Amino acid sequence: MGQPPTIQQRVVDIATALVKKRPDGARFIDIELAVLKVMPDINRNTLRGALNRFGNNLPQGIIRPARGLYVTPDAWAKRDKTKPVPWRVDRQREK
Repeated sequence: MGQPPTIQQRVVDIATALVKKRPDGARFIDIELAVLKVMPDINRNTLRGALNRFGNNLPQGIIRPARGLYVTPDAWAKRDKTKPVPWRVDRQREK
């Protein structure tokens, strides 16, 4: 029998599945929220560390064309090139 996957490997698996499921790619915050839904008891620092590791060591079939954006190479090649690269979602800051 093999060993169960580590927390970091589970986070990478969830992130990879999410990116492959979305044709427009996934943002860092979207990945973080998806992992929190699946693993609500994960320590926040462990999650951030695992996501940073994911971003620095991208799995086969995932690229990072812009800051905080993860997509598959096929989806990136099929995008509408007349539109600019999607930047982060502007959120209203509480004052």
